[in-house]
Amino acid sequence: MLAATVVLWAVSLLAGHGGRPFAALRADRRAAMVIVAATCIGPVAGVLLSLVAIQHASIGIASTLMSLTPIMILPLLYWVFHERVSWRALGGTVLALAGVAIIFLL
Repeated sequence: MLAATVVLWAVSLLAGHGGRPFAALRADRRAAMVIVAATCIGPVAGVLLSLVAIQHASIGIASTLMSLTPIMILPLLYWVFHERVSWRALGGTVLALAGVAIIFLL
């Protein structure tokens, strides 16, 4: 994640937009604190819970459950963001989940 952050900042600086994120964060302190908290808690909780899942369940079942994220996001796209979910997106999600299940359950 650190490498991705460095690359994103470099691209932003080269494009001439390097100071914009800091100006936006200075303008709204509460939003800045929420973003920092979510950035710290999200990845830590995700990795911690995935390790707990692997410890208490078989690796195949835990990996399949962890790969359900795209399936959980599709209803959000439809109901919250009012975007049309294409058959292609749905098929790709099901295919990816089936692939993970086959790899780890066999």
